[in-house]
Amino acid sequence: MTAALDALRARDWDAFARRLHPDVVHRTPGVPEPILGREAFVLLSRQAVARTPDVRFEVERLVTEGDTVVVIGDKRRIPIVIHHAQAQATAQFSELVQALAAV
Repeated sequence: MTAALDALRARDWDAFARRLHPDVVHRTPGVPEPILGREAFVLLSRQAVARTPDVRFEVERLVTEGDTVVVIGDKRRIPIVIHHAQAQATAQFSELVQALAAV
């Protein structure tokens, strides 16, 4: 996961894509629908950087459990959440994210 974040920071989109699972699911609090799949997540990331070229991706906390990876952080402390599509049920995942965000 840290290699994917390093590639994202470097704007190396090919390396970023190679490090993502094809069925990645990206969730951001306040956004009702997740971003599904590697291609969609890379596109979203490229668009976000195009809109705000000086955006920085800073990790405050990285937690893994089974197939689930939770990344919390950025320059505004808005949680960025990424997990594998075959991870635990969404309700359990949301509870984990809420618990981590509260710490």
